Amino acid sequence: MKKKLLLLLFVLVFSLGQARQKEFWKPIQPEFDKLTEQVCDYEEAMKSDSLAIDAVIRKMYDLAGKTRNRQLLARAKFWDADNRGPRNMKMASRLIDDALTIVDSVNYVYDYHRFLELKANLLLNYGRYSEAYYLLVRLEEYFNSIGDYPNKAQCDGNIGLIYLFMDDFSEALSYIKKANEWFDKSGNVNMSLLANQQIAYIYESTGRKADALALIKSILDNFPKEGSPDVKFYYLSSYFRLLDDPRQQRKVLDEAEVMAGISGDWQCLMSAKKNKAFWFYKNGQPDSARVLAEEIYRETTDRSLKFGQKVDVCNLLSDLYAGSGEWRRAYEFKVRATAFQDSIHGSQVRSNILKGKTKLEILRHDYQLRELEMEKRQLSTVLLFGGVGGLLLLVLLGMVIYLLRRKVASERQIRELQKRELTNKIDDQAVQVDIKNRELTSSKLLSLSKNEKLSDLMLIVDDGVDDGKIDSQMAARLRKLMSDILTEENDWDKFKMHFEEVHPAFFTKLKEAHPGLTDNELRLCAYCKMNIGNKQVAQMLSVQPQTIIIARYRMRKKMGLPKEASLDDYIRSF
Repeated sequence: MKKKLLLLLFVLVFSLGQARQKEFWKPIQPEFDKLTEQVCDYEEAMKSDSLAIDAVIRKMYDLAGKTRNRQLLARAKFWDADNRGPRNMKMASRLIDDALTIVDSVNYVYDYHRFLELKANLLLNYGRYSEAYYLLVRLEEYFNSIGDYPNKAQCDGNIGLIYLFMDDFSEALSYIKKANEWFDKSGNVNMSLLANQQIAYIYESTGRKADALALIKSILDNFPKEGSPDVKFYYLSSYFRLLDDPRQQRKVLDEAEVMAGISGDWQCLMSAKKNKAFWFYKNGQPDSARVLAEEIYRETTDRSLKFGQKVDVCNLLSDLYAGSGEWRRAYEFKVRATAFQDSIHGSQVRSNILKGKTKLEILRHDYQLRELEMEKRQLSTVLLFGGVGGLLLLVLLGMVIYLLRRKVASERQIRELQKRELTNKIDDQAVQVDIKNRELTSSKLLSLSKNEKLSDLMLIVDDGVDDGKIDSQMAARLRKLMSDILTEENDWDKFKMHFEEVHPAFFTKLKEAHPGLTDNELRLCAYCKMNIGNKQVAQMLSVQPQTIIIARYRMRKKMGLPKEASLDDYIRSF
């Protein structure tokens, strides 16, 4: 925990005072807008001369007072808080809270979200991580939606920082790399340096100490001119922690102390002294360590060391007093360390974040309500015209639906009539076929009856010749006449002609399927098609019924029909 708290101080403090992207600020008053550009230009060029910025901010306050414009006052307080943040966070917190109470969040949406971003940064510096997390997730979505990528990157970096506190290194690395990608692209050197420092720390925490050391050393060896002294101090502090050789550590500590003095940052100076005190203690110089630790504790009585550094100092003093046998003092500082530790305890952070994920949906809902309020005025006008237009559209839509229904109903009626006509036509054809089949059958049966009578008549003629009652020449003439009448070929040709009128192409298709069928077999198939029984067919052909059964059996074999198949059904299918 000591190592983590030492390192994580830096990104969050540095994120204060980074109010860029002047193009997103909505114009509010020409003279004030020019002052806003001046502040943004100072920070854009990384020339954060606090005195020069203070002078610009005083002009903002004066202008807000003269015009009595509360929105100008809210912005002035924001810039004041942003400028004071690294030096006096308590004052910055009061200023940003005041600004949030008076900002017109409906007409100046960007102002409102930028104020919240500064609020989130301050919450992080105070160790109120769960509250900061709720805000940062919400703000990251907003800045991404409007294309304000520098501030989105700030949010991504700080979200990654919170995950880092929870030891969720994969999520932390994902967010910090995402932020660093934009820092590199936009040329934000110091923020890119600080993001790489966090990446090195993640490497160290996940067992990749060699990678962490290589990354830190590479950046220190090629430290850019644009890099600020306090950022270089942070890198030297990280490098010190990764080294194993006490002599190298002492050399780096001395350089870090010089760099802290150049930066003029009180937090850096205190961190440099604290690191040196720990080095003295670890390398057998408890008296030197105690002098520095007591000095740090005195200097932090009225000012706050951030991210648990005071916890480290109290723990160190407790160990030093215990080493010299001053048990009461050792106990007092151990109690103080525990009290400080409780406020930033990692397990509490993890619990709050998990609860925060549930609350996040509520925050999103609240944000949507704010957006609805911002659009309310526009909606009142849009609804008026939209209502009239919608009514006309509904009327038109109703007419179209009515006409379409009429058309569908008409088409349905036409289809029903066509279907009915087709069904009737098919039924009529079936009836006609049945009638003609009956006519053919009746004709054939009449012909059969006629043939039987002629056969009987020929027998009578034969008997008359035998008895001498009929002349032989007359008998021959009668026989020839009756024989011609009984000729089956002429009778079959007529039948076939009538049959093909009723069943066109029947014989053609049957021969195509079974070219080996004889004329007698074709005739038998025709009788089967007409549904004439075997007995009647035998009479028509003047043969025994057994002969027809045998003929059907042979025909099945020629056609290759299985035993279970019906010959009559098969023939009727043609």
